[in-house]
Amino acid sequence: MAWRALRRWAHRGLGLLGASLLFSSSFVASVVLHGDLPSTRRFVASSASRLLDDLLEGSVQIHRIDRLGFDGLDIHSVEARDPWGQRVLLASKIRVQLSLPQTVQRLLTGAGAIHVTIDEVHVEHAHVDLDLGPDGRHRIHAAFAPVPSPSPPSSSPTRLHIELPRILIDRAQARGTPVDGLPMHAGGRRLLGRLDLTEQAFALDIDPFSTRTQLLPPLNPQGTVEYHLHVAPGSGVQMRAAFNGKLAQMPASASMHLAGARLTARLDAPHIEPEDLHSLLPQLPLQESAAFHADINGTLPELGGELRLLVGTSAEAKVKIDTRMVDGIEADARWSVRHLDPRLFQPSAPATSLGGDGRVWLRYKGGELKADAQATTFPFLVGEQIVPSV
Repeated sequence: MAWRALRRWAHRGLGLLGASLLFSSSFVASVVLHGDLPSTRRFVASSASRLLDDLLEGSVQIHRIDRLGFDGLDIHSVEARDPWGQRVLLASKIRVQLSLPQTVQRLLTGAGAIHVTIDEVHVEHAHVDLDLGPDGRHRIHAAFAPVPSPSPPSSSPTRLHIELPRILIDRAQARGTPVDGLPMHAGGRRLLGRLDLTEQAFALDIDPFSTRTQLLPPLNPQGTVEYHLHVAPGSGVQMRAAFNGKLAQMPASASMHLAGARLTARLDAPHIEPEDLHSLLPQLPLQESAAFHADINGTLPELGGELRLLVGTSAEAKVKIDTRMVDGIEADARWSVRHLDPRLFQPSAPATSLGGDGRVWLRYKGGELKADAQATTFPFLVGEQIVPSV
């Protein structure tokens, strides 16, 4: 069902994109006759903006074209707003390199198959809004969603292939709350990617780039990220991402794979030094190094996972957790601790081995946190005295 809906959207979107490209032929004569004149640039910018307003649920405003020629165009800025009027994208200083005569020739003579290559798109700065809209969709998705077609598509639509082999964004920022109760702010530099779009498939690949985020403070990941999004018949939506860098001051790596609504993810922090953990949890004076591993999987919006923390040579803590991300975040975790020596945190503490099991329930919604917990400890020995379980 999700794939059919996505394909209908892609089919409609490609049709609209084809219409937009065909529109370019209407102003080629203006470029030929009037050249790179302010009046020509204003005509192209306003006409393209009106066309996009008619095709999309939201609106796209091309504020100014600074240069228009047969080898491409320079755009001062582009602003997109969602159907409710909130700005979701602002991109500035955009340079589009393509052969306009060749593109128009292909559009007019391609018959049943049209292949358009936009050699390069260079954006100096882009700012993206990640918030959810009133209808539950992300606002940026709603802004670029095509207006529903009033009639079914033709039985023999034009096969359109759009290729952008090089997309370069010097600086990008994303801010918002993509999941209720989980605000984030991320920034990246020198994003280099590729886009390939046909009636049947969609592929977006972004090479590793440097990023700093404000997500789940004080973790605030910083490092390199790569991203891939592919949509094709048979395999549906496939999204992959990888991270390598630091969480707080701890070296860490992570990966994620989303296939439809099925998510698998991994997080590793194999070398956590005491001073690194102290910067994150100053109330936990760890005396030895530690390692952390997490596996998460499930079908959104419900996820399950297992977390494992090793401290020193023998202490181990495990957590099995189930989460639900609907109207906030809810988590139900069962934990166990084995072979925990208090001297790992306080060298003057008596030698012993602690252990126990427990359960924690948490719910975070609208900035309010609710929690419930229960625990049972195992008997342990202090000197020659046995301390019973609790």
